[in-house]
Amino acid sequence: MTTKNNGMPIRNRRIRRDFMRLLALLTDATNDPDYAEIEQIAARNGLYFDDDGAIQEVAE
Repeated sequence: MTTKNNGMPIRNRRIRRDFMRLLALLTDATNDPDYAEIEQIAARNGLYFDDDGAIQEVAE
């Protein structure tokens, strides 16, 4: 399934790279997701997974 629309491009290179990597991890049907890598990407962007698995923002 290919979907293309006129969404806003991500201009920040690091965020765009992280987002692309997350999408690649999620769509790779041959392997289980690398949760350690997903947690590293989340931490790099000020996010973390709480005990229930929900995404939370790091308090400033």
